[in-house]
Amino acid sequence: MSNLNNINDRDFNSQILAKKGDSLVIVDFWASWCAPCKTMIKTLEEIYDDYKNSSKLEILKYNIEDNSLISSKYNILSIPTLIFFNRGLEVKKNYWFGAKTRYCKGYRRTYQKKLN
Repeated sequence: MSNLNNINDRDFNSQILAKKGDSLVIVDFWASWCAPCKTMIKTLEEIYDDYKNSSKLEILKYNIEDNSLISSKYNILSIPTLIFFNRGLEVKKNYWFGAKTRYCKGYRRTYQKKLN
């Protein structure tokens, strides 16, 4: 069972695009049949655990099997895909690129200032 919250087409505007604060929101586009998605969710849960007491980071899961409007809008062509949002705007899009260590280092280097 994941600690990460799910988001759907109906909630996307209110939970992400309407955010005015300076928190970073990561949306993980995934599907239940996708093996790399399952690995990515484990990595995101570890990052969530590092920042769960902070109001500066939120990680949400968007299941492309149950929803399609937002994945079409953001041109999601492969999964897992992560989109980083700040103040309701897309600031970065990452496709799966393998090793957890590489991902975490890049993530922390890019966003550490916002999270501390």
